[in-house]
Amino acid sequence: MAKNTGKGYRIGQQKNRYQQKNLLTMLFDLFDGNGNYVRSKKSKGKFKGVETRRARKPPRG
Repeated sequence: MAKNTGKGYRIGQQKNRYQQKNLLTMLFDLFDGNGNYVRSKKSKGKFKGVETRRARKPPRG
């Protein structure tokens, strides 16, 4: 379990979570370990303490 320090960073990694950059919105989307969508980041940048993966398929459109 990741712990917040209150200083702008996190100690440890969030388990069973990963993030991918959404090329349509240019924001990061958070997924659980089963690949289910959880939420999108509202501000720019990445989620803290979450593994980053590349998208498997190119975006449609």
